Amino acid sequence: MRSPSPAAYFPQLLIWSPYRMRETACPPPRLFRAPCLQRIFNSIARLSTQNLRILLTGPRIALPFCRRTRHERQRRTSMTALLVLATFAVFLLIDYLHGKKPAVEQVARKAPFAPGLRPAFAGGFEVRSNLRYHPGHTWALGESPNFVRVGVDDFAAKLIGKPDEIALPKRGQWVRQGQKLFTIMRNGGRAELVSPIEGEVTGLNEAVLKDPALLTRDPYGEGWLVTVHAPDAQTNFRNLLSGTLARRWMEEAAARLRMSISATAGATAQDGGLAMASITEHLTGNEWEKLTREFFLT
Repeated sequence: MRSPSPAAYFPQLLIWSPYRMRETACPPPRLFRAPCLQRIFNSIARLSTQNLRILLTGPRIALPFCRRTRHERQRRTSMTALLVLATFAVFLLIDYLHGKKPAVEQVARKAPFAPGLRPAFAGGFEVRSNLRYHPGHTWALGESPNFVRVGVDDFAAKLIGKPDEIALPKRGQWVRQGQKLFTIMRNGGRAELVSPIEGEVTGLNEAVLKDPALLTRDPYGEGWLVTVHAPDAQTNFRNLLSGTLARRWMEEAAARLRMSISATAGATAQDGGLAMASITEHLTGNEWEKLTREFFLT
């Protein structure tokens, strides 16, 4: 049963035209003047106890403008809470989509040679200042925070000579730093090289598979081998050589190589000049394999 409206208990309210305006959002200014308040008090005094209890406990105790204001406050509070939750959900969605970004990225066939970078030589072999070198004569180039291009250095290219075939890992394979990654076949012999970085193989250089000679013609450019998605690339880079350390290491490797091969191998490399096209053509298969295992750390 619906409770009577406040006007049933306050006949004097019927004379207040503002009260009849149900859409009024705030109390009429004249309602709280002294004559109006006196009329309200007089009406309450004439109410019976039962009617007063019904009025005070009934669902329509609040005046229309009070009820409307309270409902608006509740609605605004609810909308604010929903807006905050929606904003939080959007940030969570963005973070989730960013975390699920595919590891495979488009590989641009671009030489890792930095524009305007002059080639430098150490022990007769080219050393690039923008690369990080593994002691096993492979290099790594960070092209983005977690995207690394990998190849062999000029020393390895000259030691390999003219490869007959190159075997690369499969896409999606996980490799560790220092783990065997490439296999080079030449004249019935085989040489293996290690990975300078840890991560997932995402791309292969199809051109070098079709033309293995690219590896020795342009080891720092078109002769690159694979690309790797390396989540911890910066930590791996700390274990590699660059700058002055890389040049000293290359000079020591060149000195060891000259001591290992015959003095009649042909023209020897001089500091500051290009090394010969191949310094191992005179070696037998077993001698070549032994030499590659020593310098490639395999």
